[in-house]
Amino acid sequence: MLTASRPQPGNSVRAIYAFEVVSSSEWSIPGGGNNFSPSRFVDISAYLALKLEALRSYDDEMRAFPHARSYEVVEALASVRGGSMGMHAAEAFEVLRERIM
Repeated sequence: MLTASRPQPGNSVRAIYAFEVVSSSEWSIPGGGNNFSPSRFVDISAYLALKLEALRSYDDEMRAFPHARSYEVVEALASVRGGSMGMHAAEAFEVLRERIM
């Protein structure tokens, strides 16, 4: 991904963000270099119900609570990410590359 979008003349990619994957991001090895460290937060308060509804399309991938890939944990994580930024619910991203023009 980073190689395919490296900054070159004529390349239109201006930003690359990594997103948090429940039941994956929190299981990375400490000090392994793959720890999720968000620095951009998007308010999804108005869309959280729609996000949970969309996840129903992947119901076979979801698990029962208290598994990290449960609907309850997805909603709780949105609340935690939002609460850390003064919002009701947020999606967190790690900025990998961003070109400001």
